[in-house]
Amino acid sequence: MKIKVYIFLIFSALIACSSEKQNKSATSGNVISEQYNRILSGTDTAWNEMMASEDRKIENIRLMVKELGLIEGSSAKHLEEIKGHLEDLKKSRYDRLSMAKSNLIDRYDSLTNALIGELRSEINTNKEAVKYQVINQLMQEIQAADDSVLFLRKAYDRKIDVCKYLVQ
Repeated sequence: MKIKVYIFLIFSALIACSSEKQNKSATSGNVISEQYNRILSGTDTAWNEMMASEDRKIENIRLMVKELGLIEGSSAKHLEEIKGHLEDLKKSRYDRLSMAKSNLIDRYDSLTNALIGELRSEINTNKEAVKYQVINQLMQEIQAADDSVLFLRKAYDRKIDVCKYLVQ
């Protein structure tokens, strides 16, 4: 009878230890899963912030072209070219998958820089344009959004790198 009790106690202790290990393992897995979900949510936030900034920049460029078209002395032909380049920019915009290809980002950045340069050229060519507050304000907003893109991309990249680390 003592042997049965002794075996029962050993067996119970083994089950308790095994159960505790499983609980610790499950808890550890839950913690990692929660961290991963929180970081993944952070990537969404970083991505959405970056895309919202790009959307505002594109919208401000569109508004700038429209406003310049209302100012005497603007080149209608040049503004039409700028509209075409804006459409090209929208089509070449990167997404989460294509962002991994640096040549696509470089192309997008080159198109953006060229487009902003064309806007500046149009403003500088038409001396009436700088007299309008809306033109100056839009240019400042476009430039601020363009300047922030590097920081926003780096913030997104850091979040993605953390996710990659957790998955490994």
